[in-house]
Amino acid sequence: MTLFNISPQASQQQPTSFSNSNTTVSFSLTTATTTIAPDRPGRNRKGAILYNAGTANAIFNLGTTVSPTIFTAELLPGGYFSDPSGWQGPIVARATSSPTVINVTEPIVII
Repeated sequence: MTLFNISPQASQQQPTSFSNSNTTVSFSLTTATTTIAPDRPGRNRKGAILYNAGTANAIFNLGTTVSPTIFTAELLPGGYFSDPSGWQGPIVARATSSPTVINVTEPIVII
């Protein structure tokens, strides 16, 4: 019989970094694709909040492409989407038919 004990090692934990800044930007959307949040290569985005402040529906996608058949969700007027996952890539959006306005808030960590 063999007994093998792994020596205990202190695990190194990353300190929790909370947002210390945010940016809210308003975008006027048409049916053309618009980048509403940039790619975050520094990986400092702590979420995103999208709010449809306009009068028409908007669709958005976590990525670089959005179309009537490829989108993450549709925001009705007054609707919002909150992404706590920390998606670091770009977010694109467009209006479904007539122009609308979308507000984007990005909580970020500035080091």
